[in-house]
Amino acid sequence: MSRDLIAALGGHKPTIFIGAHGGLSARLGEQAGFDAIWASGFEIASAIGLPDASVISPSEIVRASANIASSISIPILVDMDSGYGDHTQVYFYTKDFVRAGVQGICIEDKRYPKHNSFVQREQRLESIEGMVQKLRAAQIARDGKRFCIVARTEAFVAGAGLQEALERADAYARCGADAIVVQSRRSDAEEVSAFMQQWTAQVPVIVIPTSYPSVTVDELAAMGIRGVIFANQGLRAAVCAIRQTYKAILSSGSSAAVESQLATMKEMFSLQGYDELDTLDGLIGVKLALAAK
Repeated sequence: MSRDLIAALGGHKPTIFIGAHGGLSARLGEQAGFDAIWASGFEIASAIGLPDASVISPSEIVRASANIASSISIPILVDMDSGYGDHTQVYFYTKDFVRAGVQGICIEDKRYPKHNSFVQREQRLESIEGMVQKLRAAQIARDGKRFCIVARTEAFVAGAGLQEALERADAYARCGADAIVVQSRRSDAEEVSAFMQQWTAQVPVIVIPTSYPSVTVDELAAMGIRGVIFANQGLRAAVCAIRQTYKAILSSGSSAAVESQLATMKEMFSLQGYDELDTLDGLIGVKLALAAK
């Protein structure tokens, strides 16, 4: 698959994203066969032990995203939260993400600072005008490059309802967003389904089914969804596995009981890129041998 995220979202089947927070988790996602990586703000914050509440530096997200970009060959969409401020911050950080080598950013229409969509706190929406200004700033910052700008509406999360979600998504599509994320925290896909039944724009729609895990990609595709982001399942699985492993080591006094459940050191070296290092050493050896003749 090429790194053209705009083309991927316009394809005949949904683009399937997996969340990642660094090069290793992204590489595992690519090896598993996912179409693209979601550089997850939630995962990046969690990995350094902080809440997903606009408390980590945007530069931390840029660095993590650049690390992911250098580790894989599939497209990367960065979770840019609510843009780290107003349109000015969006403009300059979008430039940073373009330079980092990712293929797109996703900006949500909550006010900065924001809280994660699933935290039981007030979810305050940005004005439509303010969000449009951010999207336009991002379009200017990409400077004509093939770079995907995704607008995410949190209208359902904020309790604003279907018509507000449609109005916001339509405004973002009309101002040039390449795709729309419609977020819902219901345990079913009813809000998403209702939205898609009334969505008439040709701009692709992406969903993040964290709260409705039993709904399949095929069912979402039947609604007209063009992208599905599994935003945090990898990290959540890792937390459970690490917790169980640590408990087993402490209770038994050794790691023998869990060795069969661990990646081998050989596997870890491969994931780190030692194969490339071996190739490099071989090439240097050949060149040195030739030079000695």
